[in-house]
Amino acid sequence: MISTILKNLLTKWLLTKRWNNYPKIEEVSILDNTWFAIHIALFIVHLEWWDLDEEYIIKKMIFSLFSTTILSDINTWTKNQIKKFDKEIFEKLENKSLSYILSFDAPENLKKDIKNTINDKNHKKEDLIINASKKIAWLFEAEVNAKIFDYIYKKPLQEINLSLENLSKEISSIDEILSNKHYYNYLEQLRRLSYCMRWNQQSRKFPISVMSHLVIITFINYVLLSFEKNSSFDKVESLKKTLYHDIPEAITWDIITPTKKWVPGFEEILEKVEYAMMEDALFCHISNDYKQKIIPLMLDPFSNKNWKLAKMADILSAYFEAKIEVLYGSKNYKIIEDKIFLALKEKYSWEDIDFMLNKVWKNFESIYVDDINLEDF
Repeated sequence: MISTILKNLLTKWLLTKRWNNYPKIEEVSILDNTWFAIHIALFIVHLEWWDLDEEYIIKKMIFSLFSTTILSDINTWTKNQIKKFDKEIFEKLENKSLSYILSFDAPENLKKDIKNTINDKNHKKEDLIINASKKIAWLFEAEVNAKIFDYIYKKPLQEINLSLENLSKEISSIDEILSNKHYYNYLEQLRRLSYCMRWNQQSRKFPISVMSHLVIITFINYVLLSFEKNSSFDKVESLKKTLYHDIPEAITWDIITPTKKWVPGFEEILEKVEYAMMEDALFCHISNDYKQKIIPLMLDPFSNKNWKLAKMADILSAYFEAKIEVLYGSKNYKIIEDKIFLALKEKYSWEDIDFMLNKVWKNFESIYVDDINLEDF
């Protein structure tokens, strides 16, 4: 199951673009949209000051991708029309696709958690925030494209704004986010991550933005966390590390480690430059208390006891990204794949990575996502 989900995320959901039957001036993948919506949701949690389950929010927003990796790309407006005609039949379709995903081999505790999270009806405030954050993410996308294709996006914008107006009666920070120029600019700066491409000096079969990469590693981190036996381990902080740690690249882009270490003292100067650029472009738009919450997640994510699984997820994601390129014929990634594999073995014990590099990796090679169909299910 993990292999199926991971391979779909690294292929179908990188290639599937938002607003696919609309003219558009920017390409936003499903994974880009998911990360941006998750970040909006966590920002709303901070602004609302409710006692909320952030782990539930992160998991549910990622798990909601799973059924749609199997279904065709049915856009939001068509879904809404289908539900008006027959809400139950669309729910059956979603449930059947989820059952198909869960039918594959995986640890039972993972299957149970995914199913319970998706079907949970007891986190009403969290679900409201999830709904609102998705609508705000859509609003940002539609507003960009409406600058050129005004008429085409007129109705979607009306529907999104009406939905947000209704949601703002229960979530006051929606109006705050959309009317506060600083908050709006903060979120706009984050969207730059969707234009930051991984492996930018290499040709790729499946180009992946840093924004999409953060969703992949958060899912891998979730899988790793399911094996964590220390009950005091802060799972939410670990998940947030994987969601936030590459945000500085939206402002500074990535300078590879060998370059940083080539000249003594250069790495230390870069740290000062990075903070100054982040302050000027990002931190100036948010309150000091929120800045203090997220700075460690962005600028020093691998410094305390919760660093290990987040960092392991980051390296594993790079490994599977390289692996997918090799499987689809990009020969130049074989050297990269082998180097990452050796780095994993040197950095972590086999017990730490056994599930991902033994069971998941073996199944990963044999799955052909283009052949998945539900006829016999």
